[in-house]
Amino acid sequence: MLAAERHVICWIRALVKEALESLEPSALALVDDNVETLSASRLGTAVLHIWARTLSGNSLWPVIRQISNAFDILARQNTATAAN
Repeated sequence: MLAAERHVICWIRALVKEALESLEPSALALVDDNVETLSASRLGTAVLHIWARTLSGNSLWPVIRQISNAFDILARQNTATAAN
């Protein structure tokens, strides 16, 4: 892995950790492992879960709910694939 890639992954870990801390406690179940030890693939799935949760609130625009649902579906697919 290149140094630049490690740097970006470190940033993503920090963002995921901060996002999980700012969401409701049930959001912690989105990531069942320590954020510091997640692989790049699992980090990507965590980002999808976080965006799905963030966008799932009350929105006046149906497109926001559609994007949230799409993120949720993709995150669930990635989680299921990782479990197999």
